[in-house]
Amino acid sequence: MTRPEGSAAIITGAAGGLGSATVTTLLEAGISVAAVDIDEQGLERLAKAHPGQPLECVTSDVTDASAMAAAVDRTARQLGQPLILVNNAGLTDQAAFITNLTDELWQLEMSVHATAAFRWTRQCLPAMQSAHWGRIVNMSSIAASMGDLAHSAYSAAKAALLGLTRSTALENARFGVTANAVLPGMIRTPAYDRIREDVRTRVESRTAMKRPGEPHEIAGLIGYLISDQASYLTGQAITVDGGLGLFVF
Repeated sequence: MTRPEGSAAIITGAAGGLGSATVTTLLEAGISVAAVDIDEQGLERLAKAHPGQPLECVTSDVTDASAMAAAVDRTARQLGQPLILVNNAGLTDQAAFITNLTDELWQLEMSVHATAAFRWTRQCLPAMQSAHWGRIVNMSSIAASMGDLAHSAYSAAKAALLGLTRSTALENARFGVTANAVLPGMIRTPAYDRIREDVRTRVESRTAMKRPGEPHEIAGLIGYLISDQASYLTGQAITVDGGLGLFVF
């Protein structure tokens, strides 16, 4: 079955580097997009970059359950039923070794990366099931499989997304709904510039391609995963890291 006419996409964390690239990719594919982010100024920049496009910018905290329900309803009214969901919102700068990791930070990471994705998925699934078509993409990370120094909460939350992805795929395959996870490596987003240069150099030297990825390279994969061509691909965790961890010499 092909994507129903008049449907739309919701992208959380849409004002960030990966989010904005994904917004561009979906708009170029002719898909109406609701861009959700807590960063109001970032959304304003995103709107200015796409004048006249079917883009609805929604300033919202993805962990706010009532705001989430309102955003989904607004998308349905303004753009069409949200049959595509990209759970991309995230935090990247909350570093703490386990012995210094507070309960509050642990809960925050879980709330933003795992619980929010679950709630947005739960909110959007009924419409997808009714339409017998849907696409869910969860933005995980190589930290989910490799771990990350001083980011145990982040790694654990991103690993939780993999379980959510597979269970969502299993439960909803009969409805024509797919769910997949993307695990980016080091990508040249604004967060990349906040990583210490020596760390960036060390990681990039371990990749087969000897460079960071670009946002459009992740967005391109998401564009495929939400397309009709990917209708037989579900429950997968796809790593996009330039060959990080291969035998490089």
